[in-house]
Amino acid sequence: MIDKNLFFFVLITAIFVIGMALEPSGGSPSVARYLIAQTGQMLVPFIAAYIGISRAKAFGLSSALGKAMFFLSLGAIAWGCGTFVWLLYNLWGTEVPYPSLADIGFSLIIPLASVGFFMLLKNLKISFDKRTAITVSVIPIAVFIVVYFLFVQSTIAEGISDIGKIFNIYYPLGDAIFLSFSLVILSLVRGGRMFKPIGILCLGFVIQSIADFSFTITTALGTYYTGNWVDMTWTIAFLIMGIGMYYSKDLIGVEGKKEK
Repeated sequence: MIDKNLFFFVLITAIFVIGMALEPSGGSPSVARYLIAQTGQMLVPFIAAYIGISRAKAFGLSSALGKAMFFLSLGAIAWGCGTFVWLLYNLWGTEVPYPSLADIGFSLIIPLASVGFFMLLKNLKISFDKRTAITVSVIPIAVFIVVYFLFVQSTIAEGISDIGKIFNIYYPLGDAIFLSFSLVILSLVRGGRMFKPIGILCLGFVIQSIADFSFTITTALGTYYTGNWVDMTWTIAFLIMGIGMYYSKDLIGVEGKKEK
């Protein structure tokens, strides 16, 4: 039976996602669209972070799993703060530049969540040796090559500032790091007690990566607008992350065990 707090978390997320889909202004600017889309993208990560920090306290910040939950939660908070800045741009009637001050918050999720994933590996008693380093580097290197030629060298990058091109590489590269860590961690916990919470958590970051890459493409093509399907995907991603953190309560007593 679903916990009532988790039920309300899902319900709140559904309200914002459905609101984005039904808000009548479509792709045209409106205060209602800004409030629905960006309040959802701010509130849902904050709720996920609250769940994660609560779990971090339960595990203890001296444990690898506690630290993992803590840093993943900090990443969610950073994202929520970035969305808040984006909302202020819109409410002030200012065209949001790319990159903007909001990208300070958005970009911080990458190093913070990467530390969280690293701590998850430590919890599994996996040393970050040469083999592990190579495993988690293959996808980011491949993605770097692709996005460099796609968003720096190709015609799709025309009209984008140099710093914009840097962010167009930075975000997909960060997402590739998330994907690499997720694949390595899931290969280690498959079939074990850790698979459910960690699997759900990693799925959230995979969805986040899809949304990020989609934002990069739609921004480059000039088709992105606040409250479109990309924003819905981001919101759902943080819901999934929060659910994964919620079910991490099942891991009490199994920390530090490498599961088969």
